[in-house]
Amino acid sequence: MAARLSKVPDGGAIVVAAAAFQRLGLEQHLAQVLTVEEMVPQVGQGALGIECREGDDATAGLLAAIEHRLSRRRVDAERAFLAELGGDCDLPAGAHARVVGVHDEGDLVLDAFLATDGTHEARVVRHHATGDDPDALGHAVARHLRTVLGPDA
Repeated sequence: MAARLSKVPDGGAIVVAAAAFQRLGLEQHLAQVLTVEEMVPQVGQGALGIECREGDDATAGLLAAIEHRLSRRRVDAERAFLAELGGDCDLPAGAHARVVGVHDEGDLVLDAFLATDGTHEARVVRHHATGDDPDALGHAVARHLRTVLGPDA
C-alpha cells in the first residue's frame, strides 16, 4: 500500500479497497468510501477462496470446517453472472450479491452492471434482482443486461 500511496501526486487520488487501509491502520488517508450504489465492485471482491488437490479428502475435510455458506452463495451468484457474460477481470462489469432474510437462508439480491466497450458511446446499465438460486440469479441478471445493451455488449 505504501508503494501505491507514494505514486499519488499531490492533490491526486486512487481507488483502493478501504479494508486494506483499515487493516494497516491507515484510515486517516481515506477521503471517501464508495458505496455499492456508487460503484459495483468486480466479481468476488472481499471473498477468500482456498483450493486443494482433487481427491485429497483429508484436506477437503479440513477446509469444509471453514466453509462459509453465505459467502459461497454470494460468490456463486456473482461468478454465474460473469460466466454468462463469458468475461474475466478485464470485462467492464461488476456484481455484488447480498442475502436478505434470516441468516444465510434468505433470498439473494444481486446488483450488477455491464458497460459496453464501444468506441462511440459507453453506456452503463445496472440491474437489481432477487432469487434463491445463486446460479440461476447470476445467469438471469447477465442475460437481462445483455438484452438491454444490445448486441455490442
